[in-house]
Amino acid sequence: MRQFHLARVLPMALLTTLCYSQDKLDPWPKADLLEPAALALELQSAKPPLVLGVAFSVLYRSKHILHAIDAGPGSKPEGIELLKKAVAGLRKDADLVNMQTDWYSKEYPSEAGRAAPAAQK
Repeated sequence: MRQFHLARVLPMALLTTLCYSQDKLDPWPKADLLEPAALALELQSAKPPLVLGVAFSVLYRSKHILHAIDAGPGSKPEGIELLKKAVAGLRKDADLVNMQTDWYSKEYPSEAGRAAPAAQK
């Protein structure tokens, strides 16, 4: 039977512990996040933030965040091209908003209807 050497096992155990302690669900630091209620207020301001819809167009057409631009499905090459066109004129440090959860159920500002994709605006 082989003996385990502490010098070999300890680093691997430490690495495993560090990997499992990472928050894998949300890569964004808390300081970079905007709560939905704060975004809802900003959307109604004189200078609302840029909101990009990167879901499938059928979802965008059914309902989307107020003032959102259809930037195409982010999971497809053509959607990535539309997204690149939508942000081409922005500063590199510009704030962007992308919807996650808890928007419609809390009745935050949204709109329905068809709009032109970002590349056509």
